[in-house]
Amino acid sequence: MRTASVLVLGAMVWCAAARAGVDSAPVAGQPWPVATGQQSLPVRPFTAPDAADPATQTTSWTLAQLSNYALAHNPATKAAWAGALADQFGVDGARALLKPAVNANIPFTISRASGADASGVTRTVSPSLSLAWIVFDAGARADAVEAAQWQELSSRLLYNRELQTVLNDVEQSYFTLLGARQLAAAAEVTVAAARTSADAARARRSAGVGTAGDTAQADAALSLASLQLVQAQSSARSAAGQLASAVGLPVTSALALADDGAPLADQPNLPGVDQLLAMARLTRADLASSQAQLRQGEAQLRATRAQGLPTLALSAQLNRSFSNNTSPAGSRTIGLALSFPLYDGGLVRAQTGAAQARVEQLAAQSRQQQQSVELEVWQSFQGAASASAVIASARDLLASASEAEAAARERYRVGVGTLLELMVAQSDAAQARVSLIQAQYGARLAYASLAYAVGSRSALAENQKGRP
Repeated sequence: MRTASVLVLGAMVWCAAARAGVDSAPVAGQPWPVATGQQSLPVRPFTAPDAADPATQTTSWTLAQLSNYALAHNPATKAAWAGALADQFGVDGARALLKPAVNANIPFTISRASGADASGVTRTVSPSLSLAWIVFDAGARADAVEAAQWQELSSRLLYNRELQTVLNDVEQSYFTLLGARQLAAAAEVTVAAARTSADAARARRSAGVGTAGDTAQADAALSLASLQLVQAQSSARSAAGQLASAVGLPVTSALALADDGAPLADQPNLPGVDQLLAMARLTRADLASSQAQLRQGEAQLRATRAQGLPTLALSAQLNRSFSNNTSPAGSRTIGLALSFPLYDGGLVRAQTGAAQARVEQLAAQSRQQQQSVELEVWQSFQGAASASAVIASARDLLASASEAEAAARERYRVGVGTLLELMVAQSDAAQARVSLIQAQYGARLAYASLAYAVGSRSALAENQKGRP
């Protein structure tokens, strides 16, 4: 059973760590870049020496460039890397206990005898070399090494997931900012249309064919549109700060962006949810990490139980003594010591009980993590399917609303339409523009969330291409 569990988890780890290192940003149709869990960690965390500061670059930055910069400068990636590196040293420390310990001791003493027969000062140097080695401990050290290895693997996988989280945060913030700027631009169009209507209402009143009520209604519509523009611009500035923070820059950084996102299909052919769930079980690094934590707890439990069993230790010592009053002398000793723990006040029993409880806790947390992953995939799948499906409807709605607005404006200009009719048409067109922007960028965000939930982009490769 133990071998089978290791093989199953090994398959999960292989899928979760399919690519070594992180050398690219998220690209449509490509799997998430992850750091390998099979090799030693690099001597430094992920760096991008060729990534310039986005805040100082005058040209527009693409999503790939910002993601590359974030991987090298976001504090979250460095913190996760440091944690994984610390656990790697923990493995080295556990392995060191399997080896013998050799110590050298060189005491130097000066003594002076007292009394009538005192012979003066005696200087003595007594170097010694000792060796201590636990030959047998019922597997306690080996289990401790295994526990440390599982802990290191868990940290590596969490490091992988942290890289994915940083990439997802940048992508979400990137498209959120682009959408917010598009909404601000749409609000400017609405303000311009409302100002045109207000000017027309005042002109009609000056010509004696309009009323004060029409002018007041037009001015109120202009004020409302101006307020919505201010709110949209504020949201865009807030989104810009969020993106700067995700990249690892001060929130006041000004970033010029290039909208390089691939167009999304109106009717995407998403993989089945069962297929996505199966992929997530294999590719989610945090899910594999929870399994590694469970294996670590089981190994630690075995190591704790072994503390109550006998141990066999080998010891050897070489002594020499040099003095100005006596001839050199020395001795050599070697021995074996068999130790039987008879009574420790219940310490090992208590530690074993705590380790057993921790294993049960980790098993429950692993099941909980799997349920959480499945729910996240399910919800993200529903969001992606619904978000992308409304793009075509929103586009048709905008076309109809724009046509109705143009007709209402012409009717009002020639005097056969009312101001109320024009204002309603303008409001419908403005809402249609907002709906299309929200649908387009909402679909991008939904696809990003689904890819992050699954832990792989390959399943969505063929679904992120379509007509603009």
